[in-house]
Amino acid sequence: MSQNLDALERTRARIRSVKWKQIVLPFAVGVVGLLLLTALAGLAPRTSLSANLLLVLLILCPTFVLLFALVIGLTAVAYGLHRLNEQVEAPMRRLEALTLRASDATHAVTGNIRRQTVELSARAAPLEHWMNNAFEPKTRPMENRDGEE
Repeated sequence: MSQNLDALERTRARIRSVKWKQIVLPFAVGVVGLLLLTALAGLAPRTSLSANLLLVLLILCPTFVLLFALVIGLTAVAYGLHRLNEQVEAPMRRLEALTLRASDATHAVTGNIRRQTVELSARAAPLEHWMNNAFEPKTRPMENRDGEE
């Protein structure tokens, strides 16, 4: 029981670490980056402070927020697909093995059927000749339609 609790605690610690490294840290870096961009825009001598501030607030901030949401969404999709891939791998391997066994059995059965069909045809060839002679009507030479031979 203690081993299960230790494993659970290690898993929770790993999840917390991943959360901080992959979610909180990129968000904090984005916020600090926005603040730095605002400060740099204010220090640029060629344009006015209000133009730079409006540029950052009206264009860059929404862009970064939307892109950050897109990155979070794509990260969640990638994580979900990774989990789905792990869950489907073992059943797909079993299905692959089952399919290979079914394919081998099918090839064996069809090979036997093909071989028996060829053997039966070889045995029946003389019988076929005899039956054709016995049951096919004898062909007479064609008579001339005018009644002449």
